[in-house]
Amino acid sequence: MRFKLFLLFLLILSACAKKEVLRYIPPQLPVEEVSTEALLKRTDFSNLNTVKASVKLDIQHKEQSKGTFSGVLLYSHPDRLNLRIFGPFGLTVMEALFLEGTLQVLITPTDTLYSGTTPFDTLLPDHDSFVNSIKFLEEMDNAYILYIAGAVQTDISPRHTKGLENELEKGGVRGFDSDLTLKAKYFFSKADLSLNAVELYAGGKKQVRIVRIEIYRTEGLVPSDVGIRIKDAFFHLELKDIEINKDLKDDCFSPLEASHKLPLSRFLRILEPNQ
Repeated sequence: MRFKLFLLFLLILSACAKKEVLRYIPPQLPVEEVSTEALLKRTDFSNLNTVKASVKLDIQHKEQSKGTFSGVLLYSHPDRLNLRIFGPFGLTVMEALFLEGTLQVLITPTDTLYSGTTPFDTLLPDHDSFVNSIKFLEEMDNAYILYIAGAVQTDISPRHTKGLENELEKGGVRGFDSDLTLKAKYFFSKADLSLNAVELYAGGKKQVRIVRIEIYRTEGLVPSDVGIRIKDAFFHLELKDIEINKDLKDDCFSPLEASHKLPLSRFLRILEPNQ
């Protein structure tokens, strides 16, 4: 009898034991003279290969809450992410897959798949592509903004400029090719040059669509408290039990399938009132 009680005690202890979590501690970069090169150093995520974490997801539409959900997030550098949201009894009620610039959202209870392309090919800043991009640096009251634009440079390379955003969105900047378009804006804190927001643009000069990602807290290299704004929808994700650089199977990122298929734009509509 005592032996059985001892075994039960060991099982309880093992169930309560804290999981081993691998963490990557990034090197502390000194706050140096502000330049595009200095900010680019802070967009290098090359040592972050995979992430696994539990997640809490809050969804709002036009400031109206649509619910709070728990789930699991899997990420593989540079362009694969799987987010599974659970309902009662641990059943998956929604699954979102980002794969090489395509986003799929599967609503399991209705067997409906929403899919479409996104304004971005990778989830974290792609440091290598930034090096060869056209870059502008703008100083604001509380932040430095690094602009990433797409075109061929012709002559000048301004370092600090005011009112650049309006010029870029109109499709032209003095001294550059007339087809120059804004691709992304990266916001860095003036206090420590930490990255705290990203805006991603798509649609060219005439119709600019924006995805804004706000980074409230970072654990190691991983943004662990993030807000994502797409039109009137807001998705707030909190990551916990973060595991870094553990092996993830490729089938974790297999394309999703369903009986009913709709464009991704329809997914945001189901968040609207009276839908």
